[in-house]
Amino acid sequence: MDDDEPPPSLLRLELTENSCWKPEGDQWNDLEKAGLELARLAQVSEGELEAGVHLCDADEMKELHEKFMNDPTVTDVMSFDGDGGYLGDVVACVDVAREEGEALGHGLWPELMFYVLHGLLHNMGHDDASPQEREAMHDLQRKALRSIGVEVAS
Repeated sequence: MDDDEPPPSLLRLELTENSCWKPEGDQWNDLEKAGLELARLAQVSEGELEAGVHLCDADEMKELHEKFMNDPTVTDVMSFDGDGGYLGDVVACVDVAREEGEALGHGLWPELMFYVLHGLLHNMGHDDASPQEREAMHDLQRKALRSIGVEVAS
């Protein structure tokens, strides 16, 4: 590495112990690699980054969505901002991911990764208030997933 070149970012994702589903094998490492690529694509400053990830079922997501967004319906992902090197927390719904992933033909884990990356983008300062912003976020998510060999139809 050149002395003038900044050190690469590091991204560490921590899965909560009480998540309702756990990734298998190298899945978590792949998610961290995709998250690191996402940070590069989103031009997040270099350095160490950390985020918490919680995978929940539809009932828990409904409760969280109502508590924090005053909306009693289930949603796919929610994010909560952090500060400093801590990006924040991402909560993704396994039940929604299973249903959507099957409907789109790529399955549960790619869909869950797509949701986690979406939440991370929110924690990196991106917004999806307009259709154009949402599509720009989805494009970054798809590119990050492609970097680990995963294609999604979302």
